[in-house]
Amino acid sequence: KNSDPAKNTYMYVAEGEAQAYVAQLQMGTDGTLTSLSPATVGGPGFPGTNFVTVDPSGQYLFTGNALLGGTTAVGQYVIGSDGTLSPNAIPAVNVTGWNELTFTPNGKFTFVPDFQDGVIDAFSLSSSGTLAQVNQLSVASIPANVQPTAIDPSGQFLYLVESIGYWNVSYSLMEYAISANGALTPLSPNSVVAPGY
Repeated sequence: KNSDPAKNTYMYVAEGEAQAYVAQLQMGTDGTLTSLSPATVGGPGFPGTNFVTVDPSGQYLFTGNALLGGTTAVGQYVIGSDGTLSPNAIPAVNVTGWNELTFTPNGKFTFVPDFQDGVIDAFSLSSSGTLAQVNQLSVASIPANVQPTAIDPSGQFLYLVESIGYWNVSYSLMEYAISANGALTPLSPNSVVAPGY
């Protein structure tokens, strides 16, 4: 297992929809950034790299993209002791749709809500930094947009925002319990109307 990189020393930037790259930089003691060598590493490919997420241990990085609907790839990388990225033994895993990964505080599980298709994928994180799907849960009726998630500090509950209608005419906060194996089960009530809507 690689040594734990220094926290808050390195920065990783998604290069955007047209570029399947991640820029890797080091932060100096004066706050200035310099590119590592190489300056970028390749992502999974089309339609580009829009999100980067580092797991709570600081040892693994994951990329995502903004493909609306369908299956897309999450890139899996190991962060070296010098901050440089290298593809993990399993370089990518498929998810439905797109959004950023949200990890539980202990780093055992991560969740990827699909912006367009109304589902959320749950994954476990292995000791080698690769993801394995635990389950997929339908959380919204179409048309609905499922927005990024939040997890409480205990790692037992997950919350997400569901916006109803193509023009986002109303919002609900969805509530789920995270089981010991990472699967999600709805709380009762399963949603509350967001204040102001």
